[in-house]
Amino acid sequence: MINQNSATVIKTCNPAELHKVKDNEVLSKMNYLYQISLAIKEQSSDLSNFYLKEFALNAQKRVIRVDKEISKNYCRKCLQFYEKSKYQIEKQGNKVFLLKKCPICNKTRKQFLSKKESLKRQKEESLKELEEIQSDKIQQEQQQDNKEQLSQQDKDSQV
Repeated sequence: MINQNSATVIKTCNPAELHKVKDNEVLSKMNYLYQISLAIKEQSSDLSNFYLKEFALNAQKRVIRVDKEISKNYCRKCLQFYEKSKYQIEKQGNKVFLLKKCPICNKTRKQFLSKKESLKRQKEESLKELEEIQSDKIQQEQQQDNKEQLSQQDKDSQV
């Protein structure tokens, strides 16, 4: 039942085992609510937050444990999705943590990163920094070219 494109609340690989799970309708409803809130969060954050709150309310009422991969994506205090642009990496000794800050309540959450994940994030950050440096250089070169062209035009107009 795990789908690469969509998140699931429960992890069962065999669909035949689903009938054994208590409150199958509630679980499918929770999956639907979470997937909808993820899909809508870019267009309408209010509606996305409403669906996420419904998702959390159903989990709380039925005492259903939400998968860790799903609960890492939102703030448990105010039920808002974390903004990926606000993530920070912190090192404490040999351990590497990902700090997520909630945009509403400013609560920070630490998530431990394995060595593979931390190396991957560091590579991504270094690539972003290189891209930014290259784009800055290109912009500076364009500005210099524009200045040179303007100065030549001024000289031509004076002559």
